[in-house]
Amino acid sequence: QGGLYGTTLSKPWQWLDIGRIGDFHEVTMKAMLGEINGFCMPGREVLPGLWVGLNVRINPERCRIEGPVYIGGSAEVADGATLIGPVCIGAGAVIEADAHLERSVVLEYTRVGRGGYFDGKILGSNFCVSADGTVLDSSHTDIGWLFADARSDDLSLTDEQNEILALARRAA
Repeated sequence: QGGLYGTTLSKPWQWLDIGRIGDFHEVTMKAMLGEINGFCMPGREVLPGLWVGLNVRINPERCRIEGPVYIGGSAEVADGATLIGPVCIGAGAVIEADAHLERSVVLEYTRVGRGGYFDGKILGSNFCVSADGTVLDSSHTDIGWLFADARSDDLSLTDEQNEILALARRAA
């Protein structure tokens, strides 16, 4: 008579606070490493540690891949690329030959240029952010050839840019 009835349900959950860019990077890395309750890698696992979405173009035998790596739908990874996980590549992204990605997130439709080396970064079509939140905006520098919008025409490198890549390869 006039009583309240209710049902309770107890489920494990985990609070993920993404208030800063560094938090986004940290949560993405934890999710890929299996440290987020209930998160399952999207796509299909085609090799141990390599998940891909639909219409991905990659020849894993011609790339260096250490998982976990996720490549979103319609993305392209050229021969000679290095992906050392956790790495998350968004849909429609293009990773050119000899690019090196480690502990990084590449957002949708971002082109990572030939020879670019990124460790612990979030890459967008016109910016690069370190896990600590430091921003590098390509519109204020002459490094747009290292990361750009994948939907734009292929970027041809100047002689100076090719020389910089050659020096970097020799130093590595």
